[in-house]
Order: sequence, then C-alpha cells, then structure tokens
Amino acid sequence: MERIYEQIRQYIDGQRQPMLLLWEELVNTESGSRQIEGVNQVCGILRREMEAGGIQTRTIHMENAGDMLVGEWNMASGKAPLLLIGHMDTVFKEGAAKERPFRVDEEGLAHGPGVLDMKPGLVMALYIVKALAAIGWRERPIKFIFAGDEENLHMFSNGLELWESLSALPQDGTLERDVALIITDIEMPQMDGHRLTKLVKDHPRFQEIPLIIFSSLISEEMRIKGRQLGADEQLTKPEIGHLVDVMDHLLERVSQAK
Repeated sequence: MERIYEQIRQYIDGQRQPMLLLWEELVNTESGSRQIEGVNQVCGILRREMEAGGIQTRTIHMENAGDMLVGEWNMASGKAPLLLIGHMDTVFKEGAAKERPFRVDEEGLAHGPGVLDMKPGLVMALYIVKALAAIGWRERPIKFIFAGDEENLHMFSNGLELWESLSALPQDGTLERDVALIITDIEMPQMDGHRLTKLVKDHPRFQEIPLIIFSSLISEEMRIKGRQLGADEQLTKPEIGHLVDVMDHLLERVSQAK
C-alpha cells in the first residue's frame, strides 16, 4: 500500500501546474447558487476535464438551480463504487470573482471567492482519480456526484429527503447498485442522523447497507446511542483520511459476505 501512496504522490507532484490552472479557472468563474449559468459553466469545465481523463459523464437537469454532474470511472469492476461528492456553487454574490480574482500571494496562500469551499476539493477529487488511473489502480469503480445547489439545501441535505428517496427505490433487486453505503451527519433539518440510522437499520430491505455517522457532535454518549441504533461506524469530523479507509473496509466486508 505504501508503494501505491508514493506513486500517487509522485503523480500529483508532477501535476501541480495544471491543478493550479484548473483551480484558478474554477474560482474565476462566477457561480453563486442563483447564478445558474455560471454554475453550469463550472459544470462544463469539470465535465471537460473528467472526459479528458477517461471518466464517463452525464448531467441531471435541476429546476431553478445549476445542473448536477455525475461522473463514473472503472464501472466494469463489478464491485460497489466509492462515492466522491461535492458542490459547484458558492455563497458569493455576483461580481465577487471580478472584484477578487484568484491569486497566490508571496507567502504561497491562495485567495479568491470559493478558493477553499469547495472548488479545490473538486480539483482534488478529479486528480486523485487521474492519479489512480495513471498508476493502474483498478480495484473499485468511483462515482462522482457534484451538485449545483448545495448552498440552497440540495438533495439529501437532510435525513428525511434521503429516507424518502430510499423508500422510493424500485424493489427489483438492484438496491446494491443504487446504494452501496450511507454517510450521515447527526444534526440535520427535518430528520436527524440518529432517526435516519434507526429507520435504515430497522428496515429489512435496507438494514444491510453499511452506515457511517460522520459528525463533529460525536461524544461518548452520542457514540453509545449510535451503536445502539446500529451504525456500522462513527467518526468525528474532520477525519477525512480515516473516513476513506473505513468506507473501503465496510464495502470490502459487504463484498466478502456475498
């Protein structure tokens, strides 16, 4: 595994300039949540880069919001996919990119609207898959879902919407294809993560789906409650690196149980 990590590091080190240029292009593209044309322009930039990297893409049209971008890589693997999620819109008002365009100061710090949330995350997600492809890693398929309306409460921003979407899935034996793993926060509007966990784990159709509670609110008391409700794992934000390892472990466990 260390050899793979080193190969990825070497690839990323060699791609710093194109990553920086893509970051700059995204930050300088106006994409406030209500600037639908700009959000879709960001979507087009990312779609261009994905397809150049061998990632199959499609967009889902959203009413009164930017489109959703879906990317799929290595889907012939046969295993449950890893999911990379993000959003393409920002909270900034129209004109922010023109007033404060992307720049890197003398100390190496980047500035500009959306320079941290979450345009660099989109660049990193794209380039980690490019790195995996470059070193020949094909263990799992990877799916991207990039929303265009995260700042306006997009799909699955609360537990109730996720539960309703789960319940509406067709009962035709394709559940594993549609849902490989659930990650939930605790504090959410309409239905919190603990209630969602109970509903999922009490339901005979959904109870085998791995479920991770990922929240900054996890205390010992919360951990006990989550365990009682059936959560497969509970992690405290911002343990992103550990989250990926846990996801991989749970998906592998499901695969071996078949």
